[in-house]
Amino acid sequence: MEEKIFIQVRFKDKTSHGEYNDALYFTQEEHAKTEQKEIDKLKQERVDNWVYLLEHPTPYVEPTEEELTKYKEELQRQIDEVTAQIEAKKK
Repeated sequence: MEEKIFIQVRFKDKTSHGEYNDALYFTQEEHAKTEQKEIDKLKQERVDNWVYLLEHPTPYVEPTEEELTKYKEELQRQIDEVTAQIEAKKK
């Protein structure tokens, strides 16, 4: 299997929310045929997406009683499983 060599383009950008650090990865072939202005556009898209997420966080949705009950049942199942493993080690 042939290993691909990737070129890493690291970048930082200062925003009103602090410094953003990231990297783009290209194969040698992709990097050779990608113009700098396209790379700069990709960088800016990453920064813009990060800033958008900070400024528009996903709102918290309170879980329903049904969701909490299912979660509690799953946790209880896990507790029962671990308890059984502990008891088995005591024997």
